[in-house]
Amino acid sequence: MGEVDQGLIDVIVEKDGHEQDSTTNQEGGGGSGVTSYVPIVVLQGQTLYSIAQNYAEECKPENMTAAEFKQEIADFNGISDPNQIQVGQELKIPKHF
Repeated sequence: MGEVDQGLIDVIVEKDGHEQDSTTNQEGGGGSGVTSYVPIVVLQGQTLYSIAQNYAEECKPENMTAAEFKQEIADFNGISDPNQIQVGQELKIPKHF
């Protein structure tokens, strides 16, 4: 494996209004066309599907459904069962440009 380029430092305002500093990974992973990701922490009541819906406008390609994006997020994070995410779990939301 090559060395990870830490890339750009952004300030992302989460959908719930909390700010967090994030590092954007320029290598990406998982899906085709992914050039970076948005780091998040799973909050109480969130599912991978609701996360996919929340970040759809910002991160997914137009021709991808929310269900397909949910699976891409799972694959990108090495999650074998998308129904088994935990509160406090750190996830990387793949971002397409």
